Amino acid sequence: MHAKRGLTHALVLASVVVLMTAIVLSGTRVVWLALGFAVGIAAGIQVKRYALPVFFSVIALVGLLALFITGWDELSRRALSFRPEIWQEFLARTLAANIWIGVGSGSDASWVTEVETFKHAHSIFMSTFYYGGVLGLVLLLGMLACCCQQLRASAASPLRSLAIALLAFGVTLGLFDGDAILTKIDQQWWLVWFPVALALCTVRASDDHPGA
Repeated sequence: MHAKRGLTHALVLASVVVLMTAIVLSGTRVVWLALGFAVGIAAGIQVKRYALPVFFSVIALVGLLALFITGWDELSRRALSFRPEIWQEFLARTLAANIWIGVGSGSDASWVTEVETFKHAHSIFMSTFYYGGVLGLVLLLGMLACCCQQLRASAASPLRSLAIALLAFGVTLGLFDGDAILTKIDQQWWLVWFPVALALCTVRASDDHPGA
């Protein structure tokens, strides 16, 4: 039993090291915000009674860690990079094409400017709106709402906590980065479809306790 517990702790520690290394190498600040939300929510779930103080404390600790690793200059440079301009461009494109069904998943999503060439909308929500219009965005938000409803009605379990944390991480990161979640098979599948699958696999409290 002790050997198994030690192995579990070692695997968790190794996973944390890999995660932190990937975050540092990603070169983006948004991932720190997503990490703060995910860990804060996961910690708040565990303590329940002091959920809000714990949540904000974790956010502050992750912020200090980000400050220590990246430095103030890197952390404080133009807060959202060029994202406001990128979102405005893709919003205009969608409105000019078709607000209801978008421009289609096979459309070019690059934007060439004098400063840089942006390859996509840098938000899974904006890109979904761009490719699929209002209909696509409503379907995405509806799917996330169904996941939240499933998690809210689920019995407490490690799987439920993991699904909530990963969903919080993916949604927060997806607000500021990501592209076509249906056709672009890369790390964002782990940030969207994996937590969605975990959320749908959780057991409802009424199923866990038929007499409830």
